[in-house]
Amino acid sequence: MAKYSTAVEDVTFGMEYECTVPLGSIGDHSIHIGAWRDPSSLGQDFPNFWKGKTDASIRAREGRTDLEAVSPILLGASGLLEAMSVAESLCVHGARVNLSCGFHVHIGFKSIMGMNPLWRDVAEWVRRLILLVGYYENGLLAVTGSQSRIDNHFCRSIKGTWETRVDYLKLNQRGSFLTDLIGAGIASRYDLLNLTNLFSNDKSTVEFRSFPGTLNPIKVAAYVQIALGLAVKAAEETGSAKHWGLRENGTKHHHPFRNWEDEWMMLRAALGWNNNKGAKHYGWLLPWEDWSTRILDEMLKMARKLDTAGVRSRN
Repeated sequence: MAKYSTAVEDVTFGMEYECTVPLGSIGDHSIHIGAWRDPSSLGQDFPNFWKGKTDASIRAREGRTDLEAVSPILLGASGLLEAMSVAESLCVHGARVNLSCGFHVHIGFKSIMGMNPLWRDVAEWVRRLILLVGYYENGLLAVTGSQSRIDNHFCRSIKGTWETRVDYLKLNQRGSFLTDLIGAGIASRYDLLNLTNLFSNDKSTVEFRSFPGTLNPIKVAAYVQIALGLAVKAAEETGSAKHWGLRENGTKHHHPFRNWEDEWMMLRAALGWNNNKGAKHYGWLLPWEDWSTRILDEMLKMARKLDTAGVRSRN
């Protein structure tokens, strides 16, 4: 696999905030909500190029309506801080989340692989990303703190068809491999790791769908940097999967579930977020000294919330 630029500062990302807002907040001087296929500018109180649209999957109580706030393409710490400020602004306008809401993070495929990558390199990067996300899937769910994400149609586990995907990508070096996976009903836009936009002309992203709806800036920072970290690690760690302690023979390499806190700690270690001096913090954009304690404490709190509630893993 060719090694492309994997500096996290060069990797583009975006997100979708799913939430509900009071009907009274909609208007010329607050929040604008367009149709699902024809979004509007989110409003003058928000940064340029943010869009607002309806989303029928969001359940809104009487007096409120659904909103999906969609970011432009963002980059670096400034982009992440912008996204965090939008979350705060939405709260000021009365936005709230419920169990029907998600927070979806998109990672720009071409910002990692280049504009014209070799198909075999694309297939290898996707294969490694599937391996990583599958192995640390419970860690991704641990940081949600929400039982509603464990068995959720809109963020399906990738483990059920993991072996098929990995084997297929190992052998297939044509540009049609993802189309073939979708046509076979294997890859779905509702997978926890959505690959169906990979070759989309208007997106060209992979999407992480495990995260619950949130307007908490600390969680926003954590979730975006976790997604960035896994995407960059899949591109940069060019050794075999065994280098990470993983096997490539399907479900046999799934580690046994112990508890949610341990699952988070395993993911944290894989990302290099264990405060080791000189260690690489995969995906991290914000100043470590200023933000690490708040972010890591919040993620641990979410994992312990699931443990306290006695929530079982999905597999």
